[in-house]
Amino acid sequence: MEEQLSRHAAFLGPDALAALLDSHVVVVGLGAVGSHAAALLARSGVRRLTLADPADLTEAGLSTHALGTRAHVGSSRAHACAEVLRRVVPTSTIEPRAARFDATTADALLGAPSADPAPTDAAPADSGVHAAAGARPSLVLLCIRHVDDLADALALCVTRGVPAIPCLHPRRGDAPVEAGRAALSLL
Repeated sequence: MEEQLSRHAAFLGPDALAALLDSHVVVVGLGAVGSHAAALLARSGVRRLTLADPADLTEAGLSTHALGTRAHVGSSRAHACAEVLRRVVPTSTIEPRAARFDATTADALLGAPSADPAPTDAAPADSGVHAAAGARPSLVLLCIRHVDDLADALALCVTRGVPAIPCLHPRRGDAPVEAGRAALSLL
């Protein structure tokens, strides 16, 4: 693993590399954007990834998916990504969650809402994989296609004081993007 991260170490320096190695990132949505993001995060040294997506990998999805193979068609995108990434970066802890990210699953992925929703530099370090056991992710990457679902997910992160980055997908001709004022106010 040291050889794999040698360029990162030279560029980032020891302190920043240590912070990267100690980080816990939740990737929500593992289609074209999220699967590539998860692969890059794992290969870059993020040692703890939680991968959440309720959908199964389809044959049509193989053309844009970073990690899925024909053997994964019909299985959960989260489990397919985790299986491949565990072989690529065996020193990482990768937890798949074949579930939608919404109000019913947010506590399991992020932990309970904090009293102060503003993120602080003094937040305790993530000490485990399961958010329900007190661990908090360092970052949530929201790779969700539908803008209203993206805004809802971002609101869940904001109320819990967990930093999140929304990733808007490119518009497809058959999927017009319509967003309400409330949804855009969070972005």
